[in-house]
Amino acid sequence: MGGPLIEEIGWRGYLQPRVNERYRVIMAGLIVGVIWAIWHFPLFLVREMFHHNLPLDQFFITAVLMSVIMNFFLVKAQSGIWPALVLHTFMNLTQELTPLFNDQGHNLWIITNGVLLVVVIYMIFIQARKQNPD
Repeated sequence: MGGPLIEEIGWRGYLQPRVNERYRVIMAGLIVGVIWAIWHFPLFLVREMFHHNLPLDQFFITAVLMSVIMNFFLVKAQSGIWPALVLHTFMNLTQELTPLFNDQGHNLWIITNGVLLVVVIYMIFIQARKQNPD
């Protein structure tokens, strides 16, 4: 629980609003997502850390897609960091409780990222419709 709280104060509470000043919602979410994923990289190098056995490629994709979704809530719902905190906590708990995020659950992780991608594509569609109403 402590990780998501501290991280989301920094990522969605501090950095994301500053990036949002320069970029649109989706792009700003992608930028912070890439930084967020890279920030986790050292955890993959420590054998004693949970991340050590995770598929790095899928983790990276998840972090970026989740960041876009979290930013959409932050900007469009003006919700503050709460949705990001809940989603981040849920994903961390899921890593511990299911095979979804361990080395045997690679296929399930791909499915999860597919679902996250569909959500992000839908958000892009919503943005496009609001910018170009016919």
